[in-house]
Amino acid sequence: MFQEVYGATEIINPEHTYIYGLLCPIQNKIRYVGKANNPAERYRQHLRGGPGNKHKGNWLGELTDQGMQPKLVILEKVANQKPLWESAEIRWFDRLVFEGHPLTNNHADIRNKRRVAENDRIMQEGLSLGREMFGA
Repeated sequence: MFQEVYGATEIINPEHTYIYGLLCPIQNKIRYVGKANNPAERYRQHLRGGPGNKHKGNWLGELTDQGMQPKLVILEKVANQKPLWESAEIRWFDRLVFEGHPLTNNHADIRNKRRVAENDRIMQEGLSLGREMFGA
């Protein structure tokens, strides 16, 4: 279902960014959705841990205790433009929740991204309408 990418794989193209998931090897479900210009490096950052998402950290710690790691999967390649990748990330988050994947993402962050994306869309519509009305 998902395209797996292994830790040694480097994907770097400044024109694109990637929506990725961390797949649980036990449940075979996505547990985290994110965006990265270099998914392999971002994957290594997740494995190193650090401050941040407590739920994701707890899950990764449980896997580590069992001698396992999540798999990195590329969900979508999108143009590296914030409105496009943000919309794609939100769409994947919503889809995976709907499909029953137990995501560890911070839901408040996703709600905030939704608000920002909607505000950006409204601003762009307003600018387009202004150009049509005033010939700019």
